Amino acid sequence: VLIHAHQDKMGGMDALDALGIASYAPALSNPLAPQEGMVAAQHSLTFAANGWVEPATAPNFGPLKVFYPGPGHTSDNITVGIDGTDIAFGGCLIKDSKAKSLGNLGDADTEHYAASARAFGAAFPKASMIV
Repeated sequence: VLIHAHQDKMGGMDALDALGIASYAPALSNPLAPQEGMVAAQHSLTFAANGWVEPATAPNFGPLKVFYPGPGHTSDNITVGIDGTDIAFGGCLIKDSKAKSLGNLGDADTEHYAASARAFGAAFPKASMIV
């Protein structure tokens, strides 16, 4: 599961393809990847109005709970929690509590960033280990 269309997340897709590893990215990310010189994921994830992934687009994800919190670090950033654990992946949307800045804001939606970060917290309220 690739969480947005930046080189540090979707770069190297051709290697996954060559190994026959299935790849999934937000439907918002796949058209952006080629524009940035990257290969799109094989499968596109779509999301319900409440932010949770549409199950039909995320088959066999097991304990992974995929959530679109809204635009923040990028317009297409998604997050992932592991059901039954206290672990959630906020990716580039969520920063360390000691961070002095939000980092790379080149593709950010700063107007909605805070609301999206809060939506992530609401989606994974039991998460105490944030990656």
